[in-house]
Amino acid sequence: MKIAVICWGSIFWDKGSLKTIGNWKNDGPELPLEFCRISSHGKSKERLTLVLNESSKTCVTYWDLMAATDLKTARNNLRDREGTVTDDIHTFTRNQNPLSSIAKQIEIWLIKHPEVDAVVWTGLTSNWSELRRNKFSNEDFIQYLDSKKNSIARIKEYFDKAPLQSQTVGREVFVKWCCDQGI
Repeated sequence: MKIAVICWGSIFWDKGSLKTIGNWKNDGPELPLEFCRISSHGKSKERLTLVLNESSKTCVTYWDLMAATDLKTARNNLRDREGTVTDDIHTFTRNQNPLSSIAKQIEIWLIKHPEVDAVVWTGLTSNWSELRRNKFSNEDFIQYLDSKKNSIARIKEYFDKAPLQSQTVGREVFVKWCCDQGI
């Protein structure tokens, strides 16, 4: 089985333990993405990460074939690289019934990529409302940035390394905010 892994965030610049057989291809599925997750990984709790967000505009993702040829191994490899739980790693196989809008976008992408039998991806979503007690919005995003001026370098590093084709509303707001702040 040929299994593709979809990428849009930190895996792009740091595959870590992820085992793939090539380089990132820039014609992955178009998925709704936004910088609307406050990281809980390690020391970088201020970092904003790029995650799936159903109400966001779509961005073209990246993909590569996994070295693994079975879904369980591929899923476990991605889970270990991400440092998350198995439930956060999603899969979709050719001829499966898409049960979500994300799966539907992947199904459309698979039609154009007959060389791929299945797809794995990290299904993390926004935790903004939970941690900020507000719905994600441009205004609250700016308030968050204003409150994190002392650690803005860590936040900016993630934005700078994230694939440029991930042109989200949050990225546009961040770039303008940085310009306004002289950063």
